[in-house]
Amino acid sequence: MRPLVQGWKKTLPSDVSFREVPALFREEWRIHGQLFFTLKALGLGDDVDDAVYHSIHVDGNRLNTREDQVNFVKRFGVSEADFDKAHNSFGVRNQLRQADAFIRGADIPGVPTLVINGKYRLSAGSAGGQDELLKVAEFLIKKERDQKKNP
Repeated sequence: MRPLVQGWKKTLPSDVSFREVPALFREEWRIHGQLFFTLKALGLGDDVDDAVYHSIHVDGNRLNTREDQVNFVKRFGVSEADFDKAHNSFGVRNQLRQADAFIRGADIPGVPTLVINGKYRLSAGSAGGQDELLKVAEFLIKKERDQKKNP
């Protein structure tokens, strides 16, 4: 689903913000969430996120250990010391806490889930499939934008 969503988010109007929040439902996902925020703290973008997705879901390299993650980010010019500094930082730990609070507060049942303007929670299952998820999201985004223009 990530490739589909990544392409879709590039088509969103400039006044629509898209924020990706990693799910932290299990310990393995928490490890990946910390990696996600570490990469952001290091200033690495979507290309590296895509490489992480490919590593985990295509290559089967789970990136579950510090050693695996350090070896992975070295390919992008990140030193072990810089990785550790970001990975163990207050900022990354705080982002993990905020992500967990958001997921719990929005009552996110699974992934992928889209939350539109804090009002609507959509999953592929509730929308009738992955392609329909994005169509329903576009409808709701348009609805929210229209309401904002004409309260």
